[in-house]
Amino acid sequence: MAKPHDRWHISDKLGATRGLVKCGQHSTYPSAKHSVGRQWEARFRDDAGRQCSPTFERQVDAAAALDGSRTDVRRGVHIDPKAGRKLFGVHAAEWLAGQVIDPSSIELMEARMRLYILPTFGELELRAIQPGRIQTWMAGLARRGFAASTIRSARTFLSQALQLAVDDGLIPKNPCRVGKSTKAPATERTRVIPWTPERVAGILQGYK
Repeated sequence: MAKPHDRWHISDKLGATRGLVKCGQHSTYPSAKHSVGRQWEARFRDDAGRQCSPTFERQVDAAAALDGSRTDVRRGVHIDPKAGRKLFGVHAAEWLAGQVIDPSSIELMEARMRLYILPTFGELELRAIQPGRIQTWMAGLARRGFAASTIRSARTFLSQALQLAVDDGLIPKNPCRVGKSTKAPATERTRVIPWTPERVAGILQGYK
């Protein structure tokens, strides 16, 4: 397992050279960042050569993240955690602007976004949109009396916008497509009751 960087302490050699006093809590020399922020840092470079350094409370979590990130970089599938900080509302506007379809479909997408999607997700960072949030959102729409077809349509547009975020490398996966928890409600089928011969005859009689 890779070794993460300890932000709170420095080596014994460096500490002794500087004439520092060892930290009584950890029995090693404190750094200038001692007890400031999270202690452990997973340092690595992504596939674009940029320095990445997420921090963690526990050494074991930092080491696991470091191993996973380095593996992802080698495979070319690393996602910069900072990329997911983009607000969904900003991303959705860009997604809508890139649609090349007929005006009526654009109007429908904009209406679904404005009325049903943005009030819940607009101010959230992309990385904060998880399956549980989507499930709660759909349940809320259903409790407010919106038709299953409306909810399915809104969910479809949300999923399409989030898929673009995946394709752009902003988030690792589409939360609308993870498991079955975000499955859209089934559209109710209207039962077709055929007219009786007598009713058909009566209607035809009325046109004579």
